[in-house]
Amino acid sequence: MIDGLTNYPNTRSFADYYYNNPYPATYTGMTVPSGNGRVDLSGAMPKLVNTPPKLQAPASFNKTPFNINKYGGLVQPAIQFVGSAINAFGSTDSTQSLMQQSGSSYVNTGDFGYTRQNDVDYADQMRKVSSQNKMNTLGAMGAGAALGSVIPGLGTGVGAGIGAAVGLVTGLFGSSKRKAQARKRLFDAQQTINRNNNYAQASA
Repeated sequence: MIDGLTNYPNTRSFADYYYNNPYPATYTGMTVPSGNGRVDLSGAMPKLVNTPPKLQAPASFNKTPFNINKYGGLVQPAIQFVGSAINAFGSTDSTQSLMQQSGSSYVNTGDFGYTRQNDVDYADQMRKVSSQNKMNTLGAMGAGAALGSVIPGLGTGVGAGIGAAVGLVTGLFGSSKRKAQARKRLFDAQQTINRNNNYAQASA
């Protein structure tokens, strides 16, 4: 058995080698007679059959393509929910704004007079913050319910309930944060008003 053209010693040609070779041989499946017989070259020459491996795409490539239209209905409710969450944690009136809202009045002591800033109305300001918190919480619950109702796989009723619960929690945390901020700013505003009034009275 001779494998390949490079294995026969005759440098002239394939046919010459087997023409002068006294022994029969098989060249990759083709039988050649010995002696001075004629070489039958009518058959096909040996061929290297190399079957390439079957290429297969990774499993991740076979997944269903992402369909953005399927989630198009989520965009608007999601934007609304984010906006309601921002409102729930929004800032309260600044110290300067609280001082301006309190206004001022003229005080006449008989011997002198001066303009003093009025004290901040702590109770009224906290009622305003509480009212804003309530509106923000209801808004967050509504936006959460709208968002949850269109989330695929949850179902309208279940999704709306979960979304409303998330909105409620968001509103409650936001209310707590805003109340603490309002108390601190009201305290700072009153302290500044007291200092300004003491200075105005001393300078009168």
